[in-house]
Amino acid sequence: MGASSPSCWRAGTPFVRSWDSGGVEGRLWPADRLKAGPHTRRAHPSPIDLVSVRESVAAAKQAGIAHFIYLSVAQPAPVMKDYVGVRAEGERLLRESGIPSTFIRPWYVLGPGHRWPYLILPLYWIWMLWPKSRDTVRRLYPVKLRNVVSAIANAVDAPSNGVRVIEQPELGRV
Repeated sequence: MGASSPSCWRAGTPFVRSWDSGGVEGRLWPADRLKAGPHTRRAHPSPIDLVSVRESVAAAKQAGIAHFIYLSVAQPAPVMKDYVGVRAEGERLLRESGIPSTFIRPWYVLGPGHRWPYLILPLYWIWMLWPKSRDTVRRLYPVKLRNVVSAIANAVDAPSNGVRVIEQPELGRV
């Protein structure tokens, strides 16, 4: 299945990037449309989100994809439970499919057009001082775009034989 533009999503044609690198085929399924930003981000997933991952997993299984990279979201999270629930369902579908998969779980990706969270990073640092919230804050700490891209590239170069989860703090060090 070829890549389609995120601006023309529709049921049955999920946005994916596929590749064949030396006999290793793979598929990348992003958790949300790439053009989404603070002004367009949804607190609730679109109905297409779950349909898209279901169709992608079915197509990958049928095509015999050797490795599936799923750009998910940090879990568990105290907010946006429906949004996180769809991503968790996608991970569950991939686990049950038996397709070797890498789940990349950023909470928020800092990059062009997505820099406003730099203003609240000091709050994250303060929240990390409280032992009760430390693990949650570390898991939900924003990550730089270059770290996510590096994690994807590493997953392409070294595909998982089973299921691999890359999340904070590992994601921040990639």
